[in-house]
Amino acid sequence: MKTKELAKKLSGGMQRRLNLAMALITNPQVLFLDEPTSNIDISSAAEIEKYIRSINETKNLTIIMFPLNLFKARHLPDEVLFIHEGHIIEQGGKNIFEQPRDQRTSAFLRGETFF
Repeated sequence: MKTKELAKKLSGGMQRRLNLAMALITNPQVLFLDEPTSNIDISSAAEIEKYIRSINETKNLTIIMFPLNLFKARHLPDEVLFIHEGHIIEQGGKNIFEQPRDQRTSAFLRGETFF
């Protein structure tokens, strides 16, 4: 059986771990992750988040994530950026979630508008 076929038989969480491992093989300076824990069970998501934190700390690797889940966006990052129409409209730490400066960020966090 081909490797690609074997990988498709893995659970969603194991597929995510495999994807992360494959991305790290090239020793990137920046790692882009689009919804790295979506559509997998809570236990696997927690393991992947732990792994992401470990990668960030041990490899001093910049990781840019694009989460749609605001809970995940609140507890994972060191720095938060809100981007609208290709421009950074707000940048800072986790305090952005409690004290946004830009009215568009504030409206988004209240669920009143979608970018």
